[in-house]
Amino acid sequence: MPPNTTASSGQQPGKSGRKKGRKARLFVLVLVLAIIGGVAYGAYWSISTVRASFPQTQGSLTLKGLSGPVEVKRDGYGIPQMYGSSDADLFMAQGYVQAQDRFYEMDVRRHMTSGRLSEMFGKGQVKNDEFLRTLGWDRVAKEEYDNTLSASTKKYLQAYAKGVNAYLQGKDGKDISLEYAALGFENDYKPGVWTPVDSVAWLKAMAWDLRGNMQDEIDRALMTSRLGPKQIADLYPEYPYSRNRTIVQQGQYDELTGTFEGAGDTSDGGTSTSGTSGTSGTSGTGTGTSSSTAGSALQSQLTGLQNILDDVPTAVGVNGNGIGSNSWVVAGKYTITGKPLMANDPHLSASLPSVWYQMGLHCRTVSATCQYDVSGYTFAGMPGVIIGHNQDISWGMTNSGVDVTDLYLEKLSGDGYLYDGKVKPFTTREETIKVAGGAAKKIVVRETNNGPLLSDRDDELVKVGKKATVDTSAPDRGDGYGIALRWTALDPGTSMDAVFAMGKATDWNGFRKAAALFDVPSQNLVYADTDDNIGYTLPGRIPTRAQGDDGSIPAPGWDSKYKWTGYIKQDELPYEYNPERGYIVTANQAVIDQDKYPYTLTTDWGYGTRSQRITDLIESKIKGGGKISTDDMRQMQLDNSSEIAKLLVPKLLKINLDDPHVREAQELLEGWDYTQDADSAAAAYFNSVWRNILKLAFGNKLPKELRVKGQCLWVDQISTTGPADEAGKVIECGQREADQAQPDGGDRWFEVVRNLMNDEKSDWWTTPGSGNREGALKNRDKLFERAMIDARWELTAKLGKDIDTWSWGRLHRLFLKNQTLGTEGPGFLQYMLNRGPWKLSGGEAAVNATGWNAAGGYGVVWVPSMRMVVNLGDLDKSKWINLTGASGHAYSAHYTDQTGKWVKGELLDWSFSAKAVDDSTSDTLELKP
Repeated sequence: MPPNTTASSGQQPGKSGRKKGRKARLFVLVLVLAIIGGVAYGAYWSISTVRASFPQTQGSLTLKGLSGPVEVKRDGYGIPQMYGSSDADLFMAQGYVQAQDRFYEMDVRRHMTSGRLSEMFGKGQVKNDEFLRTLGWDRVAKEEYDNTLSASTKKYLQAYAKGVNAYLQGKDGKDISLEYAALGFENDYKPGVWTPVDSVAWLKAMAWDLRGNMQDEIDRALMTSRLGPKQIADLYPEYPYSRNRTIVQQGQYDELTGTFEGAGDTSDGGTSTSGTSGTSGTSGTGTGTSSSTAGSALQSQLTGLQNILDDVPTAVGVNGNGIGSNSWVVAGKYTITGKPLMANDPHLSASLPSVWYQMGLHCRTVSATCQYDVSGYTFAGMPGVIIGHNQDISWGMTNSGVDVTDLYLEKLSGDGYLYDGKVKPFTTREETIKVAGGAAKKIVVRETNNGPLLSDRDDELVKVGKKATVDTSAPDRGDGYGIALRWTALDPGTSMDAVFAMGKATDWNGFRKAAALFDVPSQNLVYADTDDNIGYTLPGRIPTRAQGDDGSIPAPGWDSKYKWTGYIKQDELPYEYNPERGYIVTANQAVIDQDKYPYTLTTDWGYGTRSQRITDLIESKIKGGGKISTDDMRQMQLDNSSEIAKLLVPKLLKINLDDPHVREAQELLEGWDYTQDADSAAAAYFNSVWRNILKLAFGNKLPKELRVKGQCLWVDQISTTGPADEAGKVIECGQREADQAQPDGGDRWFEVVRNLMNDEKSDWWTTPGSGNREGALKNRDKLFERAMIDARWELTAKLGKDIDTWSWGRLHRLFLKNQTLGTEGPGFLQYMLNRGPWKLSGGEAAVNATGWNAAGGYGVVWVPSMRMVVNLGDLDKSKWINLTGASGHAYSAHYTDQTGKWVKGELLDWSFSAKAVDDSTSDTLELKP
């Protein structure tokens, strides 16, 4: 045992875990037999190697640094609820227990946030480390820890780190996880001590994946090589305010006081007024005043930047794409319990283990020295609870999507950059990247007053910056142009303070004060309490921009007219409290109508498909005179309805088809209720038709930088990129990863197609002849016909000729992969660490948002990463589920023991009171001082 811990009893499976334990032993036996068979580099791993890292969950341990005993009570799914007598003890125990279950995941995360992946995985990660060092997440996290976080937050972070390090002390890699045993074949890597900054830095990674419209900013600029301003505007339509409701519907901005007055609010709101108000930007999607300058100059620079972004490891999302979530709350007047019900399901990348970790932190007696009685979801590596409830309130989150990033084109000149006609010197720092099995590499990070110079991280960007075409208003190129990033998360903030403050808030005012500290990433926060109040607030550090600059495309960094002018004050940000309608829905739609608010929060909202469907489901229940139950909320989370199918299917059924096999597929759509169940043949066929409509109408017309890597087309020659045929065509191959490519089929594309439906001869519906059997397409219905034909033969190839065997789930499958060795390791190791596939219901922009990228295929690329329904009338009747399980150990009984129920849409009981926790406890571990 580690020198600072002692055990009074060994590891034994809990009483409800014995059946799972037998299953785990069978897995281990198969594993060992496979390894003995010679697949593991000739090495031998025994059963003890696999089990060595399993946590002790019964008996007692001595943990130096505790002021009193802490009980760790785990239920049959291994979910821990901890009981202590001081805040510091609880957070120290939290660090110890999370390290027991998930330390390898925690270790990889901190190496990612600090740009040190090469230390673990070798030279293949150097490029990623260079980019991450340039962003400097851990440097900003350290500055936060040193200068901006409160004394109590630092104390909690220190206690958490002490708990993690107590677990690590005296352990070899193989004692911590199976992955370290695998890494031991290739290098002598050993985990280092955990620091408080390691925890703070994770919030930067979370913010990166939830950073807003940076990808849209890049894509719009890349489109200019093949599309004109009108065409680009067609592909980024205005938010449909008249059809899909905003989050905040009551309340208004008071121009006299410079504050937002929320509906039903009888309090002062309780927010801070930090931040600087700036000049209002323009509303709606635009192209900005810098378009002519930035467009051609940025074309190839952004291609190189996109290549870098594609390779950066994801933290919680698909590198910023497709990030969404659902959260809504219903007031007691419309619920069976008479108290609010809250639902939340964040949509994030599918990972193994899940990005979330479920747990409870309970003071035996809540007091000034022990302030927490909270349970919910957190991240392994971070103390506290991110989403959940305490004894008085509950809160949920969805990504707001507000625009907190801008790319700037910079005029470089020797050791500096041009700004308002003068050359200013770069701010520089040197970084040394250590590489497992290789020589260290040094890089120099250069920064302008707009932020780090991302273009330094790709040699091609530097070359192109010297050759790129700009208009006559731009400064002379000299040594070339570069790209800098301005991002709110690169300034020190207070989000970690917010995590601890929200966990102990007891009412709306306290919650809003806590939420105001959550500056990065800006999130939609939904609130409910046991006194039957509901609310919504938008916190965050949200920049204001100069007049005419809406942040929708990259801006010229050499002109101060495009700089950020300040931040929206917290008292000016939208919120609602007890609105008359009796419910609040957030699902990444517009926060507030653009005509009711003076600031531009973003030009790239989600388009409200999910939020409006949730609203319709709530209102149908209310108008029918019914009361909403916990299970009704669960059923709403599982709604599989396809809104784009409702628009298109009536048109598709009117298409005359000559081929009897295609007509047979068309008939699947007759009488279909538009639900995307896993066993639905109609859903499979429709989604294939939708994919082919997008490809024919839009995908084949986009520049190669947005299309799927390896998919090649004959296109009109616009440059000397390759040999042209007699018709002036050139072969051009896509360059983007399949889960990042366009058109992705999300609800932006729903809106694009909706706007074009009545223009049957729009240029988007036409295609030139290409020598194939169909020739040119002249209108909408001809394109739909071709899409239906192509879909029939695509599914014949994928699923077979007999449509009776087709199902959406056969196309739409979830694979859970370990995010390091499960994707890059040798085949046998991937087999050991990965799980799946599962056939899923749901789809893109459905409430049950099992996302897929229509350009890349049908496989699941993001999911509801957890689901919860909180019952404020009886917290013990709340429900929750995680995507995988509590454990990160590949052959633990709790590795994926929740996944089967998650796939079926089931939820687990969520015990909160001491009695309920005791009744559900399988294993108890006592941590002694």
